[in-house]
Amino acid sequence: MEENSSEKRVAKKRPSIFKQKRLWVGCFIVLAAIGFLGYKGFQVSSIPQMTVSQFVAKEAQYTAKTVKLEGNIGNWHEDVKAFQHTFTVSEGGQTVDVSYTGTVPDLFKDGAPVLVTGKYQDGLFTASPNGVSTQCASKYVPAISTPNPTQ
Repeated sequence: MEENSSEKRVAKKRPSIFKQKRLWVGCFIVLAAIGFLGYKGFQVSSIPQMTVSQFVAKEAQYTAKTVKLEGNIGNWHEDVKAFQHTFTVSEGGQTVDVSYTGTVPDLFKDGAPVLVTGKYQDGLFTASPNGVSTQCASKYVPAISTPNPTQ
């Protein structure tokens, strides 16, 4: 009976070398993709963001480097046919001239808070494509409580 039972045992098959290599190549591709996406995400999040007054104080340090500039829109002019916009971003008594080609958000108007991503060179801040976003001021200002006359 022992011989018969040993014959019935099925030897475990090892995966072929080809299948093992495919598994390792697949793992390498997945890890490389994760690493690449992490690197690109870090690049985007490492762009410095500052107010206009902070930028003007260190203007030479940020020349020809990508930065995010926040302030308020002023002196907005547009060439509708060319989608070309020129405006100023101001804050704390400081002003930076901005040039942008593309469509602007619906809330884009003089006096509105704005965040502009781009590069500063030769006295002009050139916004990146899709580098202009406005903030809805009402979402960032705390609600004013009014006394209830029925109490």
